[in-house]
Amino acid sequence: RIICHGEYLKNEFIKKTRIRAEKVLVVMHGELSLFKRWERAGVKEEDNTVLFFGRIVRYKGLDILIRAAPIIAKHIPKLKIVVAGTGPDIERCFNLVKNPSIFEFKKEFVSNEKVAELFQRAKIVVLPYIEASQSGVVAIAYSFGKPVVSTNVGSLPEVIENGTTGIIVPPMNVDALASAIVKLLENDSLIKEYKKNIKKLINTKLSWDVIGLENYKVYKL
Repeated sequence: RIICHGEYLKNEFIKKTRIRAEKVLVVMHGELSLFKRWERAGVKEEDNTVLFFGRIVRYKGLDILIRAAPIIAKHIPKLKIVVAGTGPDIERCFNLVKNPSIFEFKKEFVSNEKVAELFQRAKIVVLPYIEASQSGVVAIAYSFGKPVVSTNVGSLPEVIENGTTGIIVPPMNVDALASAIVKLLENDSLIKEYKKNIKKLINTKLSWDVIGLENYKVYKL
């Protein structure tokens, strides 16, 4: 048997390999609360702080977020976009920045302690990906109760419930990405609602008790 982290991924895998559908099963990617062991009481959530986290390669779409920044800043005067991680596309993206005061770049491998701090500080987490399969970034964001703005790629919409735990936008759409980020940052009550929904999701569909049982069923086949 083969396990995929989403129905979209299952279907793509079957198309490319021609393996029989009954041999391919879906078990979701659970939340990554292990990073909460490095959580510190003195680190507070910061208003209007957006986090882009992870290895920086072209398909992650950091350049789309950078292009959206001036639009967002028109509505959110105290905007802060934290970019944490490194990779082959970091310098290209860094050189695209026109308004450096908005950005906080951490061009380095991020330690576990720093991961916790970054997600604690963030108001929302953004994944402007051009393509994707599934994402551990969403799993970490959820464990810290952070709503997510993501593009509609791969199996991401299967874990980011549009209008419930985050907002899904079309890939490579600067205006749509900016609009979604502004919508959340301007609406604390909406963020609180999303946080409640995230807590429910990680205690049910994305909990390791549920995922462990689903894996157990696969191994029993």
